[in-house]
Amino acid sequence: EAFKTHGGAIMGDIANYTDIKPQFQISETLL
Repeated sequence: EAFKTHGGAIMGDIANYTDIKPQFQISETLL
């Protein structure tokens, strides 16, 4: 939920701290 709201700002800010591309991990799948 938090990433839906603030994801754009977080992703835009990552470049200020590192040159590594972010990776996403899905830890649970709900059916």
